[in-house]
Amino acid sequence: MKKGGQVTVFIIIAIIIVVIVVAFFTLFSSNRELSEKDGNLENPEKLLEDCIEVEGLKSLAILGLRGGDIEQKKSINLGDNAISYLFYENKKQLESLEEIRSDFEVFFLDNVNACIDNFSYFSDQGYEIKVLKFSPTISLSETVSFAVDYSLTKTKGDNSILFEDNIDYVVPVNFSKYYKAADNIVWMREELGGTVDFFYLLEQDLNVTMSQEGDSLFFLLEDGASVLNEEIGYVYSFAIQVGGGNETLV
Repeated sequence: MKKGGQVTVFIIIAIIIVVIVVAFFTLFSSNRELSEKDGNLENPEKLLEDCIEVEGLKSLAILGLRGGDIEQKKSINLGDNAISYLFYENKKQLESLEEIRSDFEVFFLDNVNACIDNFSYFSDQGYEIKVLKFSPTISLSETVSFAVDYSLTKTKGDNSILFEDNIDYVVPVNFSKYYKAADNIVWMREELGGTVDFFYLLEQDLNVTMSQEGDSLFFLLEDGASVLNEEIGYVYSFAIQVGGGNETLV
C-alpha cells in the first residue's frame, strides 16, 4: 500500500472510532438522564436495571474498541483514543477468551457500582439505597449475555424495603467471531513474521479496514450483523507491531 493511501486509511480509522465513541456515549448519557428524571421513589429497581443495561452496553463497546484487552497493557494513541496492541515487542498480548471474559466482568461491575453511586434522585429525597448483592455472570460467545442476581434496600428513617430480582439480557454481538479473527491475525504475525494473509481476512465474512503507520498495523473489524442497539453497530479495533515498518503485506 502506498504511503498516501496508508495515511488516508489511518485517518479513516481514527475518524470512525471517534464517531462511534461520541455517538455511543451521547446516546446513552441522554438515556440515563431521562431514566433518572422519569424514575419514582417506589422503584429503585428501575434505575438499577437501567444502570446494568446501559453500563453493560457501554462496557461492551469499550471492550471492542480495545480489541478485547480491557486493561490495555500495551497501547498506542490514535487521535484522542488509545488502541490496544495485541502483539508487541515480539510477544502476544492477546489473552484467552476466558481471561478476557473474567477481566470484562470486573470492569462491568466497577462501572455499574459507579452508576449506582450516582443515585442522586433518591438521596435528594432522603432515601438511602444500599446494594446488598450484585452477582454478574457474563458470556462472550456468538452473542454476549448478561445475567445479574441482585438485592437492594431502600431506607428512610426506620422504614426499609427489600428488593430482589435477577436480570438476563442478550446483546447480538458475535464476540467469539471477532476474537477468533484477531487471534489468527496475531498468530500470523507471531509465526509468519510481518506477513498478514489478506485471503484469510476475506474468508472471515468481516469488513476489515487496515492501515500501516510506522511499525504498527491497525485493524478495524465489523461484521455488519453485530449491533449494540438499532443505531450503533459493533466495532473491534486493535494494533499489532510488525517491526521496522518495511514488512511485506500479502
